[in-house]
Amino acid sequence: SGGGPGGGPDGDPDGGLSSSAGAEGEGDPSEDADFARVADPTMGVRAEPSTEETSTGGSKRSEADGAVAEEPAKDAPPKRAIVEFGLRSSLRSAWVRIGRSGRPFAVDPTAERRVSAGTRTIYWKRAADDVWVDGGRFVLAPGRRTRIRLTRQGPERE
Repeated sequence: SGGGPGGGPDGDPDGGLSSSAGAEGEGDPSEDADFARVADPTMGVRAEPSTEETSTGGSKRSEADGAVAEEPAKDAPPKRAIVEFGLRSSLRSAWVRIGRSGRPFAVDPTAERRVSAGTRTIYWKRAADDVWVDGGRFVLAPGRRTRIRLTRQGPERE
């Protein structure tokens, strides 16, 4: 059919450049396949490799090329330490902060926190409206429980 009054073939006013092809089945199927390939955002994205448990407690990860990489076993030491705070002497309550930007919490009469292992500075104060005092640096071992008692002189390792 030779261009109708609209200018394009089959009377299409925009010269066959419309995104809707009209009735189903019209148009070149290869153009639709190209459009689907471009429009699908998941095309070309590599899927996560599957993971399966091994008998050693670790997990195998199958990669795209068929090689299998061994991940470390779950028995690896944790990266966090447990710190238990308690009160000594005549203190009834106290406030503690681990590190300069740590979140303050009350010790009344005990408190326990999980923190990143390493050397940490403990700040403390007797009352909520007191000034923070540097209580010293403490080594917190990963996976271990450290007990710190708060006295009138400051925190002490127990």
